[in-house]
Amino acid sequence: MTLRAVELRPLGRTVPFLGFGCGTLSGRGSLARSARLVETALELGVRYFDVAPSYGGGTAEEVLGHVIGDSQEVVIATKHGIPRPPYRPIYERVRRLAKPILDGSQSFRHLVRRVRSQARPSGLLAERHDFSATAIRQSLDTSLRLLRRSSVDVFLAHEPVPEDLTPETAQHFADAVKDGLARCYGAAVGAMGESPVVFGNVWQSGWPGCLWSGSGSDVMHVFHGALRYRDGVPCLATDADLEWRMRQFAALAPASVLIVSASTPHRLRQIAKAAALDA
Repeated sequence: MTLRAVELRPLGRTVPFLGFGCGTLSGRGSLARSARLVETALELGVRYFDVAPSYGGGTAEEVLGHVIGDSQEVVIATKHGIPRPPYRPIYERVRRLAKPILDGSQSFRHLVRRVRSQARPSGLLAERHDFSATAIRQSLDTSLRLLRRSSVDVFLAHEPVPEDLTPETAQHFADAVKDGLARCYGAAVGAMGESPVVFGNVWQSGWPGCLWSGSGSDVMHVFHGALRYRDGVPCLATDADLEWRMRQFAALAPASVLIVSASTPHRLRQIAKAAALDA
């Protein structure tokens, strides 16, 4: 299976355009299941992994560290902004109980996605996070320890509001690059659209579908949500339109990375198969 390659200009390397979003990963009691997902992604040719301190109840980075470690064959993007939650065993129990229901009912998954999307503000999130130099460095140090890496490839401000993306904040992220703890930096938001200001050289956002008009800037665009939204409207991808969505993305954003997520190896293989058809 061959996935179309794109150039990650800020890193000076190419990777398959399909990346794996690690929001479904969780460690501790679910480590074995989550490890199989990462191993499946690697088997399918995925080399871009997007994670954050808040993913998996604060344990997703541990899973990547366990499976991938300091391998230089993959690109790891992590974030700072939304705080890492304290680990609670009840989180794992609830997740394990809910997973069979979610896996067995596409309509129920769609309902959950729709409720979440309606609860989210249309623009950047209004909640402010701590982007002080101390908070950024402590967060990155913890991420590196859990990822078992000496540095990350991409370091992103996680759900900032426009007022957070100041020259001072940019300097804090640039300092991490200068100190060899990250190779490039940028911002990641759930909203769909362009960066309100220039902040680093990576901008990750929701995929707007046909509303995307391209960008003439030097910023590397990374998108997520193509399987949850269709042209900006909540619409969970079915097996029948996976290929169409991948072809649309390839046509509209051929130089960008697409982050996808899956809770089972079978679903991830379905997505990768559809993605490989435009290679």
